[in-house]
Amino acid sequence: FDLWLSPTANAVRYAFYGMKATGQEFTAMYRARKPFDDRWAKDDVDLLDENTQRQMESERAQVEGAIQQALGAPRYAEFKRGEDEDYHRLNALATRYKLPKEKAVEAFGYKKVVGDYRAHVRADPHLNPQQKSEALKAIGDETEKALRGLLGDNAYRYYVRTGQGGWVRD
Repeated sequence: FDLWLSPTANAVRYAFYGMKATGQEFTAMYRARKPFDDRWAKDDVDLLDENTQRQMESERAQVEGAIQQALGAPRYAEFKRGEDEDYHRLNALATRYKLPKEKAVEAFGYKKVVGDYRAHVRADPHLNPQQKSEALKAIGDETEKALRGLLGDNAYRYYVRTGQGGWVRD
């Protein structure tokens, strides 16, 4: 019953979104997450003291390590992608505009690359504020151009207009 209807099972199903998990993978993830969820899901993390929060984060890292080890690096990356709401939105967009699912995967790949570039620009001590602003604008322009080309103009406009593509110009 729990394997089908528990909050842990639903969370694992959500995270496996778009990756065609095997029954064995699902069961392994469920077993890795269930003890953690049983222990911590009922607690309001904001109300916990610092030591308890650290303990919870340590246990969460152990669960993530077990999941990564069970899946291997490529499947773990797919699993983590499935946990991201933006990935779900991009898949819904692909369905709405009858695009191949691979377009959603590719568009989502841009999100990490763009985030890394932005973080690098923001952290660069050799750039003054104006240079950083110009570099960030250029990253946004290139991202917009790439996504328009990938998704098509109508799908891209919808994605941005509905607030789903905030990361494009963030």
